Amino acid sequence: MNKHLAGLDHLRALAVILVVLYHYSLFGHPAYLHETIGNFGWTGVDLFFVLSGYLIGGQLLSRVARNQPVDYGTFYLKRFLRIIPAYLAVLILYFTIPAFTERSTLPPYYYSASCSLASHGGSCSKIGNTASSVPSPAIR
Repeated sequence: MNKHLAGLDHLRALAVILVVLYHYSLFGHPAYLHETIGNFGWTGVDLFFVLSGYLIGGQLLSRVARNQPVDYGTFYLKRFLRIIPAYLAVLILYFTIPAFTERSTLPPYYYSASCSLASHGGSCSKIGNTASSVPSPAIR
């Protein structure tokens, strides 16, 4: 699958825009974003997964179409070398530049994660969270 399909780049851009607009509306920005485009942010994630599956599947199945065995070692090595540099860059930025870390006004991650359980019938106070009085901007 060496043929570049430019339309997939446009779909990928659309997926990113949908997700960004969805997250942008979570922080109290214009209500029309959440009422219109913002409600479809989850489709951006789904679209990205579908595109990834198509492109990665095409890499594996192109070898099968040429009657060659799938070399999983090479495949995973290429995936590793593609993902690790960006991952390490984010880690370096996060741990070396204080502006990229969580601000003191944001609740810690464990609060948001545990209180999402509260929206499914639990309670933040039952989990033993000491920061239960801090509202999470991500939980409405």
